[in-house]
Amino acid sequence: MVPQSGLPDAGNHIFSVYKRMGKEHMNRKLHVKQEGKSGYDIWLEPDFDRLPAALAELFAQKRKICIVTDTHVAELYEKEIKQILSGCCTKVSVFVFPAGEEHKTLDTVRSLYEHLIREQYDRKDLLAALGGGVVGDLTGFAAATYLRGIDFIQIPTTLLSQVDSSIGGKTGVDFDAYKNMVGAFHMPRLVYMNLSVLKSLPKHQFSSGMAEIIKHGLIQDQNYWQWLQENQEAVLEGDVEAELWTYDWTRSRKAERFSDESWGVCGCRLCGSGTAFLSQGFSDSGDVWKNRTYVC
Repeated sequence: MVPQSGLPDAGNHIFSVYKRMGKEHMNRKLHVKQEGKSGYDIWLEPDFDRLPAALAELFAQKRKICIVTDTHVAELYEKEIKQILSGCCTKVSVFVFPAGEEHKTLDTVRSLYEHLIREQYDRKDLLAALGGGVVGDLTGFAAATYLRGIDFIQIPTTLLSQVDSSIGGKTGVDFDAYKNMVGAFHMPRLVYMNLSVLKSLPKHQFSSGMAEIIKHGLIQDQNYWQWLQENQEAVLEGDVEAELWTYDWTRSRKAERFSDESWGVCGCRLCGSGTAFLSQGFSDSGDVWKNRTYVC
């Protein structure tokens, strides 16, 4: 059984694991290779302190940056991120849209286009997606289509977006009743993961991230899946090595697989609805490994 006590303060729990390991273990960089191109880096950090250094590699001091976020995340991090970015680029603006999947639409993208035009963003400037999967998907699509394509970076703030949606370049918005019907493959120039933001995660957001981790094990690595089943309590109760290996394995495998996703041949497509079912099972029963597993 997965202990329910491990869930309510999951965000604080995850961050505390890395913190106990020491800052040097949290400063990690994973380079994502892209055939025929330079690729991009994933920075894994305990805070936002090294964001200016990461942006310096993109020559941000000569560029304008638009922070794109939703109303929920803006309350938590907009002021901090704007202050940090103001010192490492020519200009910072902020575009905030209402939180929720129902706002991941072409209408919101249109409003973002209007903001970029008013602020005179050109092809050398970039967007910064600050938030979860909805923010990342929408920002990436806007970047892919504004002026036939400009750069963007991902600053994911949920466990699910950190282990999945911020990696691989899948962007898009919903159209009428159809999810992600309009989109493009557009790789970020940088993914900056601040683990401390996980402290703000509610229980259901943690469950969604863990469901994605479980899905990766199911479809990609039998040994890892077996390891998850054998170490489920250690992962949720705070075993340092167990959690570090779990989260890093998922990010690394996602990064390795992204080129296949670009061509739409990833086996994960077969498990889309299963992820939601896994998440629900994990939240309600606390026994996802045993009873709610093979739902893909």
